[in-house]
Amino acid sequence: MLDLAMRGKLVKQDPNDEPTSVLLEKIKAEKAELIKEKKIKKSKPLPPITDEEKPFDIPDSWEWVRLGDLTAPVEYAMADGPFGSNLKKTDYTLDPEVRIIQLSNIGENGWKDQNVKYTTFEHLKSIQRSEVFPGNIVIAKMMPAGRAIIVPNKDKKYVLSSDAVKFIPDTHIYIKIF
Repeated sequence: MLDLAMRGKLVKQDPNDEPTSVLLEKIKAEKAELIKEKKIKKSKPLPPITDEEKPFDIPDSWEWVRLGDLTAPVEYAMADGPFGSNLKKTDYTLDPEVRIIQLSNIGENGWKDQNVKYTTFEHLKSIQRSEVFPGNIVIAKMMPAGRAIIVPNKDKKYVLSSDAVKFIPDTHIYIKIF
């Protein structure tokens, strides 16, 4: 079913729907305005997707884009976990302060509430780019690479471990759930 949805074949395509190009322009314009206002930094442009990279055909009103083109206009909308030496066992605490999201939490069917580890609010300040919030998407960098979850609203705060990346999608394409 997901395969059909990704190819635009799950439901009949409505020719009256706004084309993807219009949505992408809205996202680009919003980011340009925030850059102009110095609220976010300009990121490096991503290369266009080549025909060799396209695994299948999609409807004419859709477009292939890089994941980075769909990030929310916020700082660190796509970031990886801290380098291993920036989050060591000596930074852990038994107090339930900042939950560390690890590979073992990224389940095949969503969040797995196991292997619970925390770091301190104070240490989070030094690795702030790796902080994640309920509703953010976290993607595994290691086996099973590409597996993703939506961060639940269970703990006070969250931070990535070194084996994951976060993706905060633009609100034009994603409905906030928390």
